[in-house]
Amino acid sequence: MEVPWLGVPYMSSAMLKLMQCMTEHSN
Repeated sequence: MEVPWLGVPYMSSAMLKLMQCMTEHSN
């Protein structure tokens, strides 16, 4: 599956936000 270069930083930032939300809820 090919990912556009502009989609890479967007995906990684979205993943980071998701991880932060998950850790906030688990605390």
